[in-house]
Amino acid sequence: MLIASPRHTAADLAAWKDLAQLDFLLSQEERISALVQTALAFLAQNRPAYVSVSWGKDSVVAASLTLMQWPETPVVWFRVHPIANPDCVLVRDEFLRQPCDYQEINVSCKAGGGQWHATGTLEWAQRRASETFGLPAVVGLRAAESRTRQMMIGHGGLANRQSLLPIAHWSTADVFAYLSRYDLPVHPAYAMTGGGRWPRNHIRVASLGGRRGTGHGRAEWEREYYGDVVRRLEASAMVATAEAELAALLRHEADCMFAGEINNGAVACSCASGGS
Repeated sequence: MLIASPRHTAADLAAWKDLAQLDFLLSQEERISALVQTALAFLAQNRPAYVSVSWGKDSVVAASLTLMQWPETPVVWFRVHPIANPDCVLVRDEFLRQPCDYQEINVSCKAGGGQWHATGTLEWAQRRASETFGLPAVVGLRAAESRTRQMMIGHGGLANRQSLLPIAHWSTADVFAYLSRYDLPVHPAYAMTGGGRWPRNHIRVASLGGRRGTGHGRAEWEREYYGDVVRRLEASAMVATAEAELAALLRHEADCMFAGEINNGAVACSCASGGS
């Protein structure tokens, strides 16, 4: 079930209609039933502590499968401020029409160089989740997503102390077919294809902006569909960077004063050398 958005164009919706019809046809194949049964059997043998969601297609499928097998499993979103895609909450709200133990762990990016940096936020949230809920976590990681993920899955396997990967070997077509079969909410970004110019397989929905993950024209796609959000993020990052730099300067000057390096109102510490 595609979630409607004012960002969709008529061409987007026409292209989505064709894709949705294909998804429906694939969803009726016995192969999808077999994939579901295999995933449920895997989860039955490996009880999770929680399921991690980003509200992208893969995590919605992983959460759905997990709740089928273990309905009491906490569903946990690592919500990264301020760069989380604003439409993720629409998927969340629709998904939560079915009762479940839902939790959010909020983490914040740091500003630097006029950009928001998410480095370390996921790791911090994962540690917090493991302390709160335990391990392992169900994750919607798939080998088809990238060579790096393929290598990770090959090295760590489908089940280990940290994670469970019930859809690791599903194709993107399998994922969309499952969403169609069970009428699950689909992030509106997957239909923002420029009327078919942008392959939906390459669209990522968790966050916006920054330098990471700009392949497959992601930066250009974000400008086309979420340009207003990206501009706000850029502006707020500039302000936050300036504020952080000023705060750091004030702390340094305070340290200098405490150390007795301010003499007769003239700053003698290195932070003011050459300044006016």
